[in-house]
Amino acid sequence: MTTQYNWNELKLASEYQLEGIIILAYCLSKGYNEIIANDSNHLFNKLRINKIPLCIVRKKLVRRVNHKLRNYYQCKEPQSYFNNADFLTFNCSTSEKVEYLYILSNRHLNDKNPYIPKEYIDTKHWKNKLTRIEKDSILFIPEL
Repeated sequence: MTTQYNWNELKLASEYQLEGIIILAYCLSKGYNEIIANDSNHLFNKLRINKIPLCIVRKKLVRRVNHKLRNYYQCKEPQSYFNNADFLTFNCSTSEKVEYLYILSNRHLNDKNPYIPKEYIDTKHWKNKLTRIEKDSILFIPEL
């Protein structure tokens, strides 16, 4: 399933907190008003994070409804997408996942390729564990 997002909206809504960016991307992948987890511990284990940032709760982007966590976050102006949300649950660091979302954000909505040209991003992002360099492109491994 394709999940559309806006990198800047994710950063602002999460107040630049890495766990918040991961949670909100996961929320988008599940859909508005959908249950995202049974409880906080379930969400922590699923996304391999340590906390739910206070801003997510304060802004009521995720709420407890009938003892379950429900998504109330929506993307207002989609600019990018991912086809496989499984990377959000991978056993790798939160910063790797967030960096991967940033790298993906350099692929436009109308670009259906599982890669971008290397020159789209700074060389410091070329070693992300969720990507692979091939010739002049950065491949999105979870999208293959």
